[in-house]
Amino acid sequence: MANVRITTKKTPRHTYFAAVDNAMPPHGSNVYDLLVEAQLNMDAYEVWKDDFFGDQLDDKYTAKNSTGATTVAASTAILASTAGDNLYAGFTGGGLGWTGGQNCMMQVRCAPTAITENKFEIGFCGVVAGDSGAVNAIDAPTWTATTDTVIFAFDTDGTCDVWQAMAYNSAAPKKRVLYNTRTSTATAATTLTDTSASGWVANSLAGQKIVAGTAPNLTVGVIASNTTTVATLAGGWSNGTPATASTYVIGNAPAGLVIPVAAQYNTYTVKIEGTTALFYINGIQVAMIPAAVSASTIGLTPWLFAQARGGGTVNAILTVDYLQLIQSRRVTA
Repeated sequence: MANVRITTKKTPRHTYFAAVDNAMPPHGSNVYDLLVEAQLNMDAYEVWKDDFFGDQLDDKYTAKNSTGATTVAASTAILASTAGDNLYAGFTGGGLGWTGGQNCMMQVRCAPTAITENKFEIGFCGVVAGDSGAVNAIDAPTWTATTDTVIFAFDTDGTCDVWQAMAYNSAAPKKRVLYNTRTSTATAATTLTDTSASGWVANSLAGQKIVAGTAPNLTVGVIASNTTTVATLAGGWSNGTPATASTYVIGNAPAGLVIPVAAQYNTYTVKIEGTTALFYINGIQVAMIPAAVSASTIGLTPWLFAQARGGGTVNAILTVDYLQLIQSRRVTA
């Protein structure tokens, strides 16, 4: 099967994206090719696909519900908390059989019912402790997960209401704010300072693009490192130092991709290559976190979670169309 060439790409609209087909990640094959080859060559890949047929969650999952519930209806899994601050619904599944050493990948198509007073998590985790999901504070992350975790997270209790790419291991929790716009308080040839940026975590912005100024005088840089208030650029600004008080945008992804919209379906993909985590939305890579897990042998399980936030007046509901996982098959005698 290794030499089979697919010449006709008759895939469902929401699973094929030109940006995925044309993008070449480090190992020389794109996400689309991986999805196709995994279906054709079962001797080389382990595949788990669930379209949630039937009327209840399969017993291979473990529900994590407070007074909410995870149900199955109309070929979807529905994670629904009741209204009440920090009430939640979620599930893990399939045991700790997914590893970065096998280049595990998880893809989920889902939609939130509301994006006010809500928190959602999508990705891989080890063991989840407590009732707060994998991460219980998104700004300066504090984690309830007791082992390695790699997730998309959205939390209106934070200062930045966009999806964030997050990773936890015993050495160094990390996150990437996928989109943030604020006003700087100082600038220099290789730095931008924002003393009001309470959402920054030290070195959480490394590798992110930063655009500052006002069109047509925009200037661009790439963040090499950051403190809680100062971002240091690799090589400086592309078009001169921006003004002291400049509007700036941080993030490699457009706002329309990373700011969720109520009732709008998107496809979220988390791929772990060795210990590096790659994050995609609708097939477009939006973040990369090196050393996201402490070792390529760490066992992980899929994790989805919805939680009511704020005053608890709005239910947190995440409707999951499908869940798919792929990784290289273990070599056996």
